[in-house]
Amino acid sequence: MAHLDTYRDTFPNARLTRSKSGVLEVAFHTNGGVLVFNGFTHEQFVHLFHAIGSDPDNRVVIMTGSGDAFMERITPDGFDFFSPRGYNKIYREGKKVLMNILDIEVPLIAAVNGPVRLHSEYILLADIVIATPSTVFQDKPHFDLGIASGDGVNLLWQEAIGTVRGRYFILTQQELDAETAKEWGAVNEIVAPDKLLPRAREIAEGLAGEFVAMAANLIYLKSRSLLPVDQQPPEEDAEEEDPRWDLIRQLIEYKKFKEAGGQLHLRELEQERIFAREG
Repeated sequence: MAHLDTYRDTFPNARLTRSKSGVLEVAFHTNGGVLVFNGFTHEQFVHLFHAIGSDPDNRVVIMTGSGDAFMERITPDGFDFFSPRGYNKIYREGKKVLMNILDIEVPLIAAVNGPVRLHSEYILLADIVIATPSTVFQDKPHFDLGIASGDGVNLLWQEAIGTVRGRYFILTQQELDAETAKEWGAVNEIVAPDKLLPRAREIAEGLAGEFVAMAANLIYLKSRSLLPVDQQPPEEDAEEEDPRWDLIRQLIEYKKFKEAGGQLHLRELEQERIFAREG
């Protein structure tokens, strides 16, 4: 189990702050500016998302970038593409980071502050996506580096915008603007740059309040059930629905999302067993 004080300053490419209500903001950066992705961040973010998901004090998570882009540049620093051990490390990290994002068991909001030309799967795994008008989605580095599209984008874009559109987006390195992404279901809201984080925080604080209310309700129901029968408070109006049913519905809804994430993982494993015929 992690706590913010133990990992806040551990990740040089992620600035972490948390409100009193439990809203954690994660801003990707390189030296305070736009993130430059490389082999070191590829490994670092595996541990980052694990720590976030292991912290019971996080009620909602906001994920954003720095400067005028969410994630646009990549360099080969820290990657080893040319040895079995190095490539296996990249492969394992690419799978693990997705599972660690899925293991964040609180609402995740992506506040997309500009172009996303790599690792857009981070955004597609969020529960809510808010973007600025300058946002552009593209899967650029895979084919530029001479490797097949992976990291989950090949599956998640098909899930988000449909199989035909998703395959075309990946195979042609299509640039998808914010308005089209919203029309196709990959973005929820488009706001001006100066409104992006305030809007994300507004939604997050509302969700954090709901989380606290649900937790308080659970504590109340649990404490009530532990009281002797003759000391329990009077029953509510019999015609009103038992509040436990509302909690059960929320838990069922959460279970559906977790199962959907598991299905995506299984599809990825199945795809790994398919080999293209040479020539």
